[in-house]
Amino acid sequence: MNLNNNLFWAILGRAIAIIALLLLNSLVAKNLNIEDFAFFNLIMSIIPSFFMFLAFGQDVTSSKFLPSHKNKNLHIRNVLKIFFLILTILSMPLIVFFNDFIYFFRDNISLFFSVIFIVLFSSILRIISDYFRATNRFKYFILFNSTRSSGGLVIWGLLLLQIFLLLFLKQFSLENIFYSYALSSFLTLLIILFIKRYSLFRLTFKNKFAFTENGNFKKFFKSSLFIASSSLLIMIKSDHDFWIVSAFGSANELAFYAPIIKIAVLVMVPLSIFESFMPRNISNFYYNNDKIILERYIRSINTYMFYSSFVFLILLLFFSKSILLILFGEKFVHLDFLLKCVILSFLPKIICGPCGPILVLTRFEKINLLVNFIFLLLSMIIGVFLTMKFGFQGMIYTYIIGMILINITFYIIVIKKLKINTLPYFNFLKADFSMINK
Repeated sequence: MNLNNNLFWAILGRAIAIIALLLLNSLVAKNLNIEDFAFFNLIMSIIPSFFMFLAFGQDVTSSKFLPSHKNKNLHIRNVLKIFFLILTILSMPLIVFFNDFIYFFRDNISLFFSVIFIVLFSSILRIISDYFRATNRFKYFILFNSTRSSGGLVIWGLLLLQIFLLLFLKQFSLENIFYSYALSSFLTLLIILFIKRYSLFRLTFKNKFAFTENGNFKKFFKSSLFIASSSLLIMIKSDHDFWIVSAFGSANELAFYAPIIKIAVLVMVPLSIFESFMPRNISNFYYNNDKIILERYIRSINTYMFYSSFVFLILLLFFSKSILLILFGEKFVHLDFLLKCVILSFLPKIICGPCGPILVLTRFEKINLLVNFIFLLLSMIIGVFLTMKFGFQGMIYTYIIGMILINITFYIIVIKKLKINTLPYFNFLKADFSMINK
């Protein structure tokens, strides 16, 4: 698949995901009460952490090991075998864990099980879609992935159809939203199973595990373990602020906190688009020990990320109040100043580039894990203290400080460990975008 096709699907996937997620949040905010809106955001923040846990890092690990594996279909089938094995082993502890926190679901058992099914189906879809990305079948990755921000056109399409039907039938409720989400995930899995890639599910156990060219299962499993831990930490780091505001603030405060973060992260749209097809190339360049080419590739990509993201940043700063009014209504307009502050905190990220994922893809996952753990711990401690003292504004202050410091830290580590620079070419013409096809 050429660059133009990759770029088209990346932009389309990201655009649809953004529009769908913001539209869903807008509909919830305008049609349900503040408490339901807060609870909706709480559940949506919990779900990704659990399907990250179940995926066990195999999605990213597959991207790392596929360049050295000739039989890629055998590889992904073995990955799926491991997933179902992990699911079987962890099913009972997970049920017990969920049972301990079932109060989150207001004693609504049907809502509880809809979330369970969402987690299960999303985990499988995440593994399969990353296989598509790693094998350069980018269209299928965008169509079938289960991430809430990088595509999932089929899931979002099915979900929005059901949401509009619920509005038409006047059955729009918190419970029905998540029932529709679970059904959309299941139907997407069926589409893959019966139409496009059904052979991936032929889990014939007569074949031995062979995750790398030399069949080094131990190496694959060890890498998956670290990546799973790192990915889970990253996901918790991404959503723990919602949990802290929910635990130490009021329902109203969580409802006011969520729109700020959801709008601010729009700055990262261009970066996430390019990140979608970066893993395969970075792994290949590093695997071949092409550091000069690797640096040139990363800086070229980051150049486009920087200029595109900077445009988004300026637009969001200028229209922040209007966006709040249109999407969430008059009662959220007073959040304008805090929104601007959070938007500006993304500057180090768009300048330094995706240094954290680069460390993972170049097999420095231990360092990535350690850095994320330290910052998560500090963020939780400081966040709890400031939220108790200042409400959701305290979590905003914590978020801003954390965003700035962690991205600077990752940049310094990449320079020291990989001996490469990730900063964009400030002369736009120096970037070589054609390298993405290598």
